[in-house]
Amino acid sequence: MSLLFIALIGFIAYADTFHCSLHFDDEFLLIDNASLRHLGDLQGIWNFLPCRFIFYLTLALNYHFGKLHVFGYHVVNLLLHIVSAGMVWWFVLLTLASPVIKGTAAAPISKTKPSSKSKKAPAFIQFQGDPIAGHAPLIALLAGLVFVSHPLQTQAVTYIVQRAAALVTLFYVATLCFYAKSRLRQEQNPSGGSWKIYYAAALAADVMAMYSKEIAITLPLMILLYEFCFFNVKGKFPWAYLAPFLLTIFLIPGTMYLTRGIHHINSGDLANAMQGTTRVSSADYLLTQFRVIVTYIRLFFLPIHQNLDYDYRISKSLFESPTLLSFLLLCGVLYAAIRLFAKYRLLSFGIFWFFLSLGPESSIFPINDVIFEHRLYLPMAGLSLFIVAGVYYLVGRRSLRAMTAVLILIVAVNTALSYQRNKVWKDEFTLWGDTIQKSPHKARPYNNLGNAYLKEGKFDLAIKNFNKAIALDPAYAEPLVNLGLIYDHRGRWAKALSYYNKAIAANPHFAGAYDNRGSLYNEMGKIELALNDYNKAIGLDPRFAAAYNNRGYAYSEQLVWDKAISDFNQALALNPHLPQAYSGRGISYDGQGNFSQAILDLNMAIKLAPQNADSYFDRGLVYARHKNMDQAVRDFNKAAQINPNYANAYHNLGIIHFNQGKLAQALRDFDKALALNPRDAQAFNNRGVIHLRQGDLAGALADYDKALQISPDYADAFYNRGHVYILQIKFRRALADFNKAIALNRRNAGAYADRAAIYYQSQEFDKAWADIHEAQRLGAEVNPRLIQALKQASAMKKSP
Repeated sequence: MSLLFIALIGFIAYADTFHCSLHFDDEFLLIDNASLRHLGDLQGIWNFLPCRFIFYLTLALNYHFGKLHVFGYHVVNLLLHIVSAGMVWWFVLLTLASPVIKGTAAAPISKTKPSSKSKKAPAFIQFQGDPIAGHAPLIALLAGLVFVSHPLQTQAVTYIVQRAAALVTLFYVATLCFYAKSRLRQEQNPSGGSWKIYYAAALAADVMAMYSKEIAITLPLMILLYEFCFFNVKGKFPWAYLAPFLLTIFLIPGTMYLTRGIHHINSGDLANAMQGTTRVSSADYLLTQFRVIVTYIRLFFLPIHQNLDYDYRISKSLFESPTLLSFLLLCGVLYAAIRLFAKYRLLSFGIFWFFLSLGPESSIFPINDVIFEHRLYLPMAGLSLFIVAGVYYLVGRRSLRAMTAVLILIVAVNTALSYQRNKVWKDEFTLWGDTIQKSPHKARPYNNLGNAYLKEGKFDLAIKNFNKAIALDPAYAEPLVNLGLIYDHRGRWAKALSYYNKAIAANPHFAGAYDNRGSLYNEMGKIELALNDYNKAIGLDPRFAAAYNNRGYAYSEQLVWDKAISDFNQALALNPHLPQAYSGRGISYDGQGNFSQAILDLNMAIKLAPQNADSYFDRGLVYARHKNMDQAVRDFNKAAQINPNYANAYHNLGIIHFNQGKLAQALRDFDKALALNPRDAQAFNNRGVIHLRQGDLAGALADYDKALQISPDYADAFYNRGHVYILQIKFRRALADFNKAIALNRRNAGAYADRAAIYYQSQEFDKAWADIHEAQRLGAEVNPRLIQALKQASAMKKSP
């Protein structure tokens, strides 16, 4: 019944969260994390971040069954939260049954060593126990309810990728539960073997915790503390019993050393994305944590003004008033825990739990973000025991009913606050809007709100927020890069380039900025500059798979297939689930004439990302080059179906339909392509060809004019417009266009042949013959009637 009540309160508090959107770290840890795409690829999941293998395995399970639909992720997060609360309930029950609390233990009266000559055993005094043990079911229930209902838990539950905090807490508390159960069984029946089952379960849960999140490194110390507080009453520790747990403390540092950390994320980029400022030193981080921990304590007792992204000033000296006062307050709390130890063991343990479990993230190991509410998820287990035991000692010993009423009121208020807080997590706009209200002078919330608008295509609002972020923190490179992306999308390459340059000036170690600038240079046709930037990005982050991928595409633009394939291989070695790399390698294999391997790679790209329109488009290109037009049309149509704004897919459909003689369909395709991308000069040129074929000279001329307005050096457009002028009997204009076409492309055999016809009309026979000879040299078939007419004209010219 107790567990059902805890589950009910948990469901009420989080009933409105099942459709909350993805947020913040969800993008690069879940959306962009290709290693989670295949549940069977345990090696890929392990390589992503080994010390959180269990956590990422749960995300892979979610993706396997529900892809990126948020409902399943939220269901699992809530279940983990409720089970964690259930573990807290069980942990409190077991603790209240421990020898010290229940009064079944005996301790030596004297602390002095007995004489070596004396054979008399030391005298023991029986512990009277704590009366709270007589109310264990109620105390455990209330502790579980405080844990499950507290609004500080919302960040770890509703923010999907903070599942790691809930998961490590579940295994952390489960380890202590199984440990306590094994010790109790051992105390009750030393000769029995049932304790070994719980002991093995405790070890297994310990290892699971270690590979859920790195904060589990304190678990062996917590077991030691727990043994000392509730079982060790005879002055010595069961070291042999504890040794396997103590050894697990080396799992996390050992794994970090052997695997060398994160495989897919550039840590410099991650730091920039997370904060945009320089990293905090260990000393400053520790000083700041004195104030942060006091804030955590305040939030526990008064959970209002919660904030995803606190604007927290870094402490530079212990003697700053807020820092010094916080330090003294924390010293006072620790002193109180020591003084309470003898008489109020539960209160003392709750305080020590809070400080020990918070240690990895609130000590000398600097993290870019000095404060986050989800870091209180594990400490909340100790605080829940503390608050319930505290209210019992203050009120419950006189009136159990009053104590229950007080705590139920706290749970009810916390549940309401949690429900209300969860509304903020509805989507990116509600979340970052709330954060901006509470941190109006911090740059990152504006940047993230700008990202939300960017995803919605609301570029003007995105620009406004990115500019605000830059105004608050000119050294924040990410909004500068984001502005570059917007102006790149709008075709304003010069402005995009200026923002990428500013981002690199603000943070010369931001590999992502070089990568994006390289992609812009690639669009601009400045392949060498693009390659330089990709090289720089890779130099800054040798594990930057996307940079290898993009450099591969640059090499493929140069038709340097061997280097392209080498880069795509490297990208896939770093991230075996990168569909773009398979597509690029497939195109490169096709460039080498290896059609079968090209199709294998393109099929793999589609298998990895079946909703990625680019992969279908690329495969369509390969099929089209090999004259398999039916399959090419299916792939281009599929690309357009997935992405109705895919202009190039319609463009290529237009080319195929034109070559098949389906002029009306081809015209519709080009109309659609140009509606989506009105700056596609080639599409205007191709549509002009259709208009010309249909006899619509005005339409053809308008399209060629537009193509040349967009791309003034477009040789084919000059050549095609020259044909229109010939049909309009505007030979001078036609001649000017053919001259321009030849100047831009001296291998345009058709232009020479058509110019020869104009020269014939103007009786410039020598020039006509010169153009005919050049056209024939280049492989063009010149109209035999033109040649015959020129021969006759030349003969007549020579005759007297």
